[in-house]
Amino acid sequence: MAEKHPCKGDYLDKFVQPSILAVLSGGPAYGLELLHELERRHLAGGADSAGFYRALKKLESGGKLVSAWETEAGARPRRVYSITEKGRLCLRNWRLTLRGYLLDVRRVSEAVDAACENFPDMEGCANEL
Repeated sequence: MAEKHPCKGDYLDKFVQPSILAVLSGGPAYGLELLHELERRHLAGGADSAGFYRALKKLESGGKLVSAWETEAGARPRRVYSITEKGRLCLRNWRLTLRGYLLDVRRVSEAVDAACENFPDMEGCANEL
């Protein structure tokens, strides 16, 4: 696996928790189904499956999710996750936090764009990392 690099935004996997809450706000899902939905929506942020399940466990231990085993005749048991009221409140807080991040990212992006204009030999700060 390639080494994570902060200069490339490789630590955005921290957004897995609010992404999980956002998807589960639409209804319960079992773990693998949830992971596939995050990937389909491009919300997994590069998190591996182990990190994803750690995030589920952390959210559940924090009271933001609950889970129960679902067993259907002839099928493997599956753990189904649901968002709690505490999880909904957390998601509302993330909404405010992410809006603030968007403003910060826009300002930083504009500053970086302006700075890169000062380096014509780098073709707009081409990715050389």
